[in-house]
Amino acid sequence: MSPNLFENLIQKAWNTYSKDVGKSLIHWGSVGWVFSSLAQVFAIGINKNIDKKEKKFLIPQELSDGAVNVGLYYTITQGIKSLGDWLVESGSFIKKDTADFLNAINTRGLSLKDFVKQHGSISKILNNLKTNRQLAGVDSAVLNSALAVLDKSADSFSHWKNGIGTVFTICASVLACNVITPYCRNKIASGFQKKHIERANILKDNYYYTFNQGKSSVFKDFKF
Repeated sequence: MSPNLFENLIQKAWNTYSKDVGKSLIHWGSVGWVFSSLAQVFAIGINKNIDKKEKKFLIPQELSDGAVNVGLYYTITQGIKSLGDWLVESGSFIKKDTADFLNAINTRGLSLKDFVKQHGSISKILNNLKTNRQLAGVDSAVLNSALAVLDKSADSFSHWKNGIGTVFTICASVLACNVITPYCRNKIASGFQKKHIERANILKDNYYYTFNQGKSSVFKDFKF
């Protein structure tokens, strides 16, 4: 890999995750689960002490466990992080300086949540101010005063959203890894084990049936 390509990848990763640590935890956590599952399957595959018949049972079970681990981890953490992001963007979880900034440009007397909802989200308000240097329904005199502290307010809000997203992601990871995923994994493993036992019993019954049916009639009446 060329130095320039490596630097570009590092820069892209930094741009993607530096302002959203929660996203990085979700993505890299999911990648970790994938490699953990593949390592388990590989270890079973090369283990000479495990019978081939057992491998036919264990490998599909490990693959299903891996799918459950990755799927549940990602969906649960992403869902809970999205909830945290929504609470921040809607103004339900808000810092005082951000609230003061929004109240300063809220000249229509709306509640803070209604004002944010009217414009979509706090990020949309800030981005609109940065891009267009204006906001519908806001007087120019008030707007000029707000624009003077816009960068500071936007930076403060970005750090706040990043922190809340990280906290929600960590809590979701603990919930997914230690409560929900083990329960679902045990249920699936129990199902695989039950099917494996049933299949083994069927094969056993077929073996005895074939053996008894296949005995010669000469031995049927033979007694000691």
